[in-house]
Amino acid sequence: MKVTHSQLAQIIKDNGDCNYEDSFTKGLLKIARDSRLVILTTIGDDVLSFQGFFKDEADGYKGCDLYLRMEDGECFVYTKKKEACKKISAFWEEYRVYKWRFLTLIPHSKFVVKRNGKNFSESIIFSVDDI
Repeated sequence: MKVTHSQLAQIIKDNGDCNYEDSFTKGLLKIARDSRLVILTTIGDDVLSFQGFFKDEADGYKGCDLYLRMEDGECFVYTKKKEACKKISAFWEEYRVYKWRFLTLIPHSKFVVKRNGKNFSESIIFSVDDI
């Protein structure tokens, strides 16, 4: 089954609140992989997690900029600026509505991850075809 980033975000929302302690089901990750989608969320206060089409982690302590580039069908994530990359900024805002937010010009959809019943991360889903 292939879906768009907005359809996958809706599937996550339809399954109820996404909780910090929960991991995505194998079925959901398979849909993301088959659809060439990436789910970007956080693990704790310092790790950014990419799941779906590829799996990777980046150190985002107190926020950072990430640079993504596709090469030969594979996606690479850099923490230092590289040429021909798409940028995602991760913001750590401890005392805001969301502790984590992402800003990017890559077309994406958002969903909320809760921790202890409170908003924790405004996470995103995007297609590697837009990188």
